Amino acid sequence: MLKAELGEPTWSEPTAGRWDATLDNMPLGSIEETRAYGFVVKNSRGDWLASFSVLENAMWFLHVAERTRPSNR
Repeated sequence: MLKAELGEPTWSEPTAGRWDATLDNMPLGSIEETRAYGFVVKNSRGDWLASFSVLENAMWFLHVAERTRPSNR
C-alpha cells in the first residue's frame, strides 16, 4: 500500500556503483557503493542520510525518506 501512495521511482545507473532516483521527473537522490560504508544514501541536495549493506534496503530507504519529507507533501 505504501508504494501505491508514494509512487514508484525511476532508477538509473549513470556510472558503475552509483544509482540515481527520480520520481515525476524530480530528483530524489542517489546511492553510491563504497568499500568502507556499503551503499551510501544521499538526498537530492547531496546530504548523507544513511548507509546500508544491501542495495535494495538503501533504495527503499531513499524512496520513503525523500517522499515523506514535509516539503514533498
